[in-house]
Amino acid sequence: MDMHIAPGRRFAIGLLMALMLGCAAAAPGAGSPSRSSAGPSPGPSMGTAVLDGSTVNLTGTLQVPASSCGLNQGSSAGCAAEFVLDCAQGDVAGPLLFWTDVTPGPINLMNSIDLKQVNLPPGPCTAYLNAANKSGDLFESPTGVPVNYPAGALSLSDIVLTHGSSGAYLLYRLGSGQTASRSPRASVVVRDASHGRVLGRLRHTPEPGTNAVRLPRLLAARLEPRHRYRVSISVRDEFKRTVGREVIIRP
Repeated sequence: MDMHIAPGRRFAIGLLMALMLGCAAAAPGAGSPSRSSAGPSPGPSMGTAVLDGSTVNLTGTLQVPASSCGLNQGSSAGCAAEFVLDCAQGDVAGPLLFWTDVTPGPINLMNSIDLKQVNLPPGPCTAYLNAANKSGDLFESPTGVPVNYPAGALSLSDIVLTHGSSGAYLLYRLGSGQTASRSPRASVVVRDASHGRVLGRLRHTPEPGTNAVRLPRLLAARLEPRHRYRVSISVRDEFKRTVGREVIIRP
């Protein structure tokens, strides 16, 4: 069930072939594996690629003809297939899957790849399905499905400034789309709304969802009930996503 990052999709397919050699016997006199050949094709085609957090869930189909891969080829597992993410920042090959032609016709495949686990940098990718037949010929889905990682944008909402006997707090909600941030950094500036004078600054590590930040004592002492303040919040995460918002509120 290992996943790996490769320099390119050609290398990922080559690794698939190397792993497959122990699972299916090559035809007598067969040369080096190729990306396509006249041999029986399992007809791989991509279905969907849905990003859920840092995990991309992949589906695809093989149109398996008779005599393309049987259990009599030296392995009880059959022939190999894998989903590959072709990314500018480093390609990812998912865990190997195995198929046979015991029942010729369409075979639905699905798998998942955790992009955090393989430390894939952020950026666009395209998902493909690759499969090999019993002779060692390699076939790739003719079209891919785009995957943008991370999914979604950062957002700031529900900004509230409170001041009471227990101290002053800044409350706000941080949204991070379908891919949650692991280590975002937030910068907060509080100004007098009438004169624009900076009353205080602070930095902290927020979490996706609602955040309650206690303001430093010096800043809290400068706040007055029913007075208007201009609060600016900016956030940046490890995926280089940024968001900023400025509001005028009363404690």
